[in-house]
Amino acid sequence: MILTRFIRGQLTALVIATVVGSLILGIVYLRVPDQLGIGNYTVTANFAEAGRLYEGAEVNYRGSSVGRVTAVRLSDTGVEADLRIDSGHDVPTTTRAEVHSLSAVGEQYVDLVPDNLDGPFLASGDTIPVSQTSTPVQIGPVLDQVNALVAKLPADDLNVVVNEAFDAFRGSGGDLQRIIDSGGTLLDAADANYAPTAQLLDDLRPVLGSVDEISPELRSLSADLASVTDQLRESDGDIRGLLTDGRPFAREVNGLLGDVRGTVPTLLANLVTVGGVLDTYEPNLAQALSVYPALATNGQTIVLPNGEDHRANVDLDLALNSPPACTQGFVPADQWRDPADTSVAPPISAFCRLPADDVSGVRGARNTPCAEAPGTRAGTPMDCRGGGTRPVAPNNPPFAPGTALGSLLGDGSRPRTDPLGGRAIGPDGTPYYLRAVGEPTAPEEEMTWQRLLLRPVGR
Repeated sequence: MILTRFIRGQLTALVIATVVGSLILGIVYLRVPDQLGIGNYTVTANFAEAGRLYEGAEVNYRGSSVGRVTAVRLSDTGVEADLRIDSGHDVPTTTRAEVHSLSAVGEQYVDLVPDNLDGPFLASGDTIPVSQTSTPVQIGPVLDQVNALVAKLPADDLNVVVNEAFDAFRGSGGDLQRIIDSGGTLLDAADANYAPTAQLLDDLRPVLGSVDEISPELRSLSADLASVTDQLRESDGDIRGLLTDGRPFAREVNGLLGDVRGTVPTLLANLVTVGGVLDTYEPNLAQALSVYPALATNGQTIVLPNGEDHRANVDLDLALNSPPACTQGFVPADQWRDPADTSVAPPISAFCRLPADDVSGVRGARNTPCAEAPGTRAGTPMDCRGGGTRPVAPNNPPFAPGTALGSLLGDGSRPRTDPLGGRAIGPDGTPYYLRAVGEPTAPEEEMTWQRLLLRPVGR
């Protein structure tokens, strides 16, 4: 049979098309190179259980399909699955092989999840250990547990809950929609402020570290607070009674505060002046408090000897106009105010203005010891700061020299005293103790300022 050129051309084209189609069918659809191990490598993944994995399941790496499961078989430790992976994908040896469901009907696939992209990489014949594999939770046991849980729920109570939930949310679809929309807006705002939020979390690390360091103190504080709240709970009745019965008291206190609202500021302002005076005369005040116990003790000797008869033992020495009274420095008689005049008048600095060595009014204000200038005497703090006066000679002794008492004065030095302990050492070196009536004060007894003031008069 003679074939024309046209027929020969048709046959040639048919042969070429057949060969090309066969190649495409074998390479693309039948994946003949893969079956022959060309362009891929096979690794074995060990699983504790199959997890419904089947032969031919996809193998994904970073979200892309990179191969297939070529075999699933039992082993002594569980299940082995051969994974054929395309050679163009380098998978690190630390990659995890996780079995997941591709759809709701249970189509499984193997997802290769790397923890980094650095080598070494898997090669043909390598094995992924069980510690790097996982399978999905079986739905059967989950359904059994859910069924058991539902069976334990009381049907009547469940119906009540469902009915109440229906009544609670009935007609609130619009509100729920707004909540969902607002939640979306909130999430968008949070996403827009991701960088500041991350920075805030980073900045919180030192603060949280400090909180962790003081956690024992916080636990102790919580325990103490629990004790306080327990006590408050036990005293709930008393507290309620106080809040109920305390209203009249609160009204009285409020009225009192309202009454003194105008006077308290004036009192406090005046106390500033008093405080300044006390600060200036602080040494004098300390001296007065020091000698007060002895003076109080001596004062008791007036009434104690004749206490049963309710009489006082007082010696009076009447001295009239010897020496004469001091009148210099006071308001003249013709300028005295009328006793009926009760208007406010500025105070005047009136005290004896005689010279310091004058015999009249020697115990007056002009000879007051200056607190700010020891050894100086003056009538006012301003005069003390101006220099004041100093005694031209030491005070005369109370007893004449040569007498029995005068001989005990020694060299005239000031005795050393301990007002708080009640001990004094005389000029001749003899120790003395200031005694309360009927009982000595022990030197080692702790002496507070309250005891210092109250002990002599409390017996």
